[in-house]
Amino acid sequence: RTLKKFGKSFYWAKQFLGYSMAKDASRLYRFCRYIDDLADGPDKTTDELVEVKKNIQSQIGKDHDITLDFLELKRKYQWSDDVTFALIDGIFQDTKKVAIKTTKELLRYAYRVAGSVGLMMCPILGCRDSRGLRHAIDLGIAMQITNICRDVLEDANQNRRYLPLPTISSNNIETVVTHSISTVDIHVRKKIHSLLHLADRYYQSGFEGLCYLPPKSQRTILLAGLLYQRIGHKILKQGCHWKQGRVMVSWFEKVWITIYHLPMKYFRIKGLTRHDGLLHEHLKGLPFAAV
Repeated sequence: RTLKKFGKSFYWAKQFLGYSMAKDASRLYRFCRYIDDLADGPDKTTDELVEVKKNIQSQIGKDHDITLDFLELKRKYQWSDDVTFALIDGIFQDTKKVAIKTTKELLRYAYRVAGSVGLMMCPILGCRDSRGLRHAIDLGIAMQITNICRDVLEDANQNRRYLPLPTISSNNIETVVTHSISTVDIHVRKKIHSLLHLADRYYQSGFEGLCYLPPKSQRTILLAGLLYQRIGHKILKQGCHWKQGRVMVSWFEKVWITIYHLPMKYFRIKGLTRHDGLLHEHLKGLPFAAV
């Protein structure tokens, strides 16, 4: 239910997974959504997040608790503590005012809140080759960049500015909605444009890593990636007019991508390819990054 409500792209794509994989992937998503909601609460308190992190460190959870369910998954798939805590540390960032200054800072944030999830998804989806982990990081980063470019206005309303525009505050972004033309609007649109093209580089690397997955997982992740990438391409096509609100992929577009684009892309999946190490030049010190 959580996946259907909040993770529409993956919910649509999971039809290709078997029951067991789909269930465990949904359980992971539920935990990620749970801790994300803790950071988005009205008080944005860190107390509950601290408690979750302590419970994971001590391997303790309450009966029928979401954290307990996550711990069972963690034991099943042997996830690294470093990856799990990278995710939680990324969520911690969202409990405070967010004002990202550089592309490096943005990519490291995207790794923590999304690349880490890609790493945890790998064993669920049947990835048995560690070389696939780098590509999973990249697909997570690509999707997070798309999220950021889609939600500029919503984030500004929560005093968050993920776009690396250090001279423009989230308050300025929020205020400029009432103006038809402004320097702020132009800078924001240019930055969205450049970030979405950067995201396409990460999507390409993510898709190149599909060869490390079994066929049914390949189709699922490829479709989810194509649906997310479609959001970014729609934003670009509309001139990056962020003031119009959240861009969505319609039911018709999902059907079209599933029937037409998915088979074309799927049959073009190549064998083993060399990972582009430049994509990880800003990720030094983070788990499984290619630096």
